[in-house]
Amino acid sequence: ATAAGAPAEGGEEGGFPWWKKRNQELYDESYQPEQEEIDRHYNYRSPPELLKQCDKVLSNYIGSRNYHNFTSGKKPKDPSARRYMSFFRWNGVKVVDGVEYASLVVEGQSFMIYQIRKMVGLAVFLVRYNMEPGPAFKKAFSEDKIQIPVAPANGLLLERVLYSAYDKRFNHLPSLSFADLKAPMEEFKVVVEKEVAAAEKRGLITLRWLQLLDRHYHQWLTPGTE
Repeated sequence: ATAAGAPAEGGEEGGFPWWKKRNQELYDESYQPEQEEIDRHYNYRSPPELLKQCDKVLSNYIGSRNYHNFTSGKKPKDPSARRYMSFFRWNGVKVVDGVEYASLVVEGQSFMIYQIRKMVGLAVFLVRYNMEPGPAFKKAFSEDKIQIPVAPANGLLLERVLYSAYDKRFNHLPSLSFADLKAPMEEFKVVVEKEVAAAEKRGLITLRWLQLLDRHYHQWLTPGTE
């Protein structure tokens, strides 16, 4: 979903940048949790059974699906709303600056605006409330317009672009796998992860988003517009 009537980049709406208004729609910046709640949130550690539960939910994205509910401006019958996901899985956890982060890895042929964030938003919603994923995904991939939560962008990282088809077709040319750059890429990823963690702590981003997710519990997966 996009902010309706958003001014050009650098402009303002209602006395503050339009992107700040957009952020307020995604997580409640006015929400000021108590220190006890902050500590409980950031000291959380995932139980072993969470892996199995997450993979069960994420497996529903594999294959060719109609993602018109996961982006903006797509009609249900628009062929371009159909996208193919090779896999989507839990890739373990990592503790950065004392906070545990779950790594979710998705590989697909192509993605649309907000698509991955909504894919993660729906997965978190289903796991958080221990909901059976089947009926929810049936709704999400149907031609009905429904409301799906958008996860914050902090932490969303394009790890690499795959040129598998190119390498296979033009195998007489140097590969575009960039295997020789794996070490510096991993080093840079560590820098990005530290910045993601710092931004999370500064803005309490996930904690505030989860509060918004809970507040609008009855809104998600119900009929609505973009």
